[in-house]
Amino acid sequence: MIRQQQHFLVPFRSTCSMCNRNLNVSDAIQKQLRLYCGDGSVVTATTISLHCYHDLTSSTRTINQDPVDIFSNFTRINKCNVYTHDSLHYGDYVYLGGDIAVERVIINKYTAQIIQNDFSMMGFAASLNQEAINLGHPQMAAVDRRLLGNIIHAYLIIQFDLSMGNISVSTPCKLSDFNEWAWNQFPRLLSSFIYLWMNHRTLIGSCGIHCSKCLVIDGHQKSRRRICAFKDVKVQTEEMNDLVIGCCKTPVRYSRYCETHNDLSSAITRNRRRSSTKRKKQIKRFFHLVSQNSSRRADRLNATSCRTLKARSDSYVNRCTRSFGIIALVSNCRIITSFSELYRSETLREIINLFAVSIRVAGKLASTCVYDDGCHLVRYIKNHIGREINKTPAMILLDSTPISIDRSHFRNHVGTFCRTTMNPDKNPLLKDVNTEAAEQTFSWLKHYAPIISNMNHLRAPLFMLILFHLKNLSRVKRSPSFVIDIIASVPKVEDYSYPYENLRHTAVDLILSS
Repeated sequence: MIRQQQHFLVPFRSTCSMCNRNLNVSDAIQKQLRLYCGDGSVVTATTISLHCYHDLTSSTRTINQDPVDIFSNFTRINKCNVYTHDSLHYGDYVYLGGDIAVERVIINKYTAQIIQNDFSMMGFAASLNQEAINLGHPQMAAVDRRLLGNIIHAYLIIQFDLSMGNISVSTPCKLSDFNEWAWNQFPRLLSSFIYLWMNHRTLIGSCGIHCSKCLVIDGHQKSRRRICAFKDVKVQTEEMNDLVIGCCKTPVRYSRYCETHNDLSSAITRNRRRSSTKRKKQIKRFFHLVSQNSSRRADRLNATSCRTLKARSDSYVNRCTRSFGIIALVSNCRIITSFSELYRSETLREIINLFAVSIRVAGKLASTCVYDDGCHLVRYIKNHIGREINKTPAMILLDSTPISIDRSHFRNHVGTFCRTTMNPDKNPLLKDVNTEAAEQTFSWLKHYAPIISNMNHLRAPLFMLILFHLKNLSRVKRSPSFVIDIIASVPKVEDYSYPYENLRHTAVDLILSS
């Protein structure tokens, strides 16, 4: 049966937010667009917006006030879309700009299914198209997976931002500019995520008798997206002056390097060709000495009789053009509290950085922690703090926190230090506590590896942020629109393992380009 219903997207309010003028039909503008419906049909809809040039006689009128357009889910001011919690959740349809709107039931269906089923946006759009065919619903055109994905992705990020207590969120008016905007907001969004879930026992409520008793850190290497082959990128944090993390950006087409490093890599290649045999020998000798010193330092500071180090060889890391997955802090109640992508390998320095950032944001740490290579982590902290690692309040707290090896990996640790100090069964804080929470969570996450591995640097971290947030909300039985006003309490922390425009390169660049 063909649906004859007309679809109208009406403004969420009729009063101008600038001059408080009541708007009427004379201020209305209509526009035809395509509407993706929950049954797979694609029909014509009409969006009605209210345009206000402001009341010149009003006492609130100022010279610099821009015209206001009020749509069904946002207010457009000065080429920006401004969303509030009420506007975003208004009506049965979602319209974020452009020529496409979606029925709200589609987004509700997606958020309910994505944490239970590892289906891609391609599969989700295909299922809507197939449903329309099966039920004989009209389609002006097939549901486009990219357009649908852009709308759902933007909606969930805006909803997350508002749910942290923000009164409003202002985004570019064009959806094509949204990914870049959202990526630049990622550190701020991640801060809110960490603060909420590291403190979820007090902010939301306990999820059991052992809620948040312990934090388990582990790496997940299934989700490996394409990254720039330029590895010598540094960030500076409060704890470490030089943390080499590699470039997170996606390579440009037909290249192994991103836009930032593509020209630099070409220049390095030309300089290599011009370099003399003597110069090559000097560089080789330099790296040999550095390698020897690093090995001696590692042997002195990390020496245990366990061979459980996880860092990959430099030769493998430098050849690899895919990320090394993620590291995450997971509470024993299986709440994902913090995470970071890996662009080189699972090194102790990056694990320490994740701990430090999480402590600074949340202002706390669990009473005990678990890591499957805890022996090397503990020895590294003890021997480096105050020297290569600055003695910050976050590091003092981490250094004083008992760390054990999880029960499933402890049998592989045969060294005296491990057997004496790392046994989880000898840690009274871990009695009846789940130490395999991270691996259990990653067994769920591995099904999303094909989806994450095909995303670029603008999309992947934000997809994981939203996915983890939805998963956590499901565990504590809260809806995606659940609002908790924490934004005023979240500190601003910028030194994440995500390289931005102010990155510095290592001495390797200077040697090769000279």
